Amino acid sequence: TKIILWNLNSTQSKYQHCQILINNLQPNVICLQETKLQPLTQCFTLKHYDIYCLDKDTQANEHAKGGVAVAVNQQLRSEEIHMNNFDLQIIAVRIYFPQSITICSVYLHQHDNITYQLLQDIVKQLPAPYIITGDFHSHNIIWGSQYTDSQARVI
Repeated sequence: TKIILWNLNSTQSKYQHCQILINNLQPNVICLQETKLQPLTQCFTLKHYDIYCLDKDTQANEHAKGGVAVAVNQQLRSEEIHMNNFDLQIIAVRIYFPQSITICSVYLHQHDNITYQLLQDIVKQLPAPYIITGDFHSHNIIWGSQYTDSQARVI
């Protein structure tokens, strides 16, 4: 099983790179952050993948920013898990390998305030077993950073 995590910082500008990645690695699942799509007006496709996405951090007359997606190889059965996302950019998908698993993609903007209780509320919504991936805009020495910030202490 191959699961890839990538903060691609714009689906449009990195689309060809994404296709190369798929051709070379043939992942089962791709978790993306900062897709930067306009909500409800833009979508993207990847050949042989079902795309589940959430892009809601865009306001009128503003460039797209943030956004999350999970791309699942169409050979696998999958379905979105509808979540109360607490105004966060988070999407979860249940994937039916021989053993079912929930894959979650999260994007926290640097100004998002995450609390331990909020994380617990998110986890309670995810059918087990699960993997949470994402860009949390945080730093922790146990992740190889020079320092640990307050966001990382919560995570």
